[in-house]
Amino acid sequence: MKKIYLILLALCFIFTTNSMTASLFDSKQVEPSLVFDSEEAKSLASDSASLPPNELSDTSLVEVEELQGSVSPSPTSDYQLLYQPVFDSYRLFLSGEEITFSDNTERQDYYLIMGETGISFLCRYGGTIGYRFQDLNDDGIPEMLVSAVGSDYYDGYLYDMYTLIDGVPSRVLASSERVRYQLTTDNKIFHEGSSGAGLNICFLYRFNGTSLVLEDGVVMNEGLYFESTEEHTNIFEKMESDREITEEEYFALSESWRSMVTNVEITAF
Repeated sequence: MKKIYLILLALCFIFTTNSMTASLFDSKQVEPSLVFDSEEAKSLASDSASLPPNELSDTSLVEVEELQGSVSPSPTSDYQLLYQPVFDSYRLFLSGEEITFSDNTERQDYYLIMGETGISFLCRYGGTIGYRFQDLNDDGIPEMLVSAVGSDYYDGYLYDMYTLIDGVPSRVLASSERVRYQLTTDNKIFHEGSSGAGLNICFLYRFNGTSLVLEDGVVMNEGLYFESTEEHTNIFEKMESDREITEEEYFALSESWRSMVTNVEITAF
């Protein structure tokens, strides 16, 4: 009887141990949530496989290409290349290159000519010479303005002005001692000139994209004063369309334009 009891006790122990082992094994199985994720991944993979090939990547490429097509190249670098002949002339001068006059240049005494373009005669007065890109007539094409700081007499004056015509630099003006140009706060050009103590002019111009257009001007000619809004073949000769004015009116008008003058902020060559 005792043996039978021990056998039964042993069988119970084995059964209990197997149950615990099975329970321990079950606890190490993959959790249902992970199995679910795996099935979800298969489902997503199946769904994506049904999409047209490269649908997302094609859309992204189209958007990038459209964006690239809408972005303009860097204006500064482009205009520096287009105005390169002007840069070359000024840099040659600043490097100490010998300067020569050109026989076929209009008013050659006003310009120092080098290579394909000229440089302003005011450069002889020293200082730091530099340039500025500024669109004076809102046509999207900036003009190249040349000026200086630290010169003997002509800080802030427009030494030179170029525009681009068909992508080629074209000179609009150049200053000298007796023919001086300055920029106004509203992007117009104030011009002073003299041919002696009794012969002086003050003109106000606007820039039309290719040349200067006279808006108003006053002339002093040996005691004769007149106002003009038309170009003259001889600027000191009064035309029928000109209005005779007093000396006080001459100085009042010229001072009103001069009060609008602003210095040109530059980047050194």
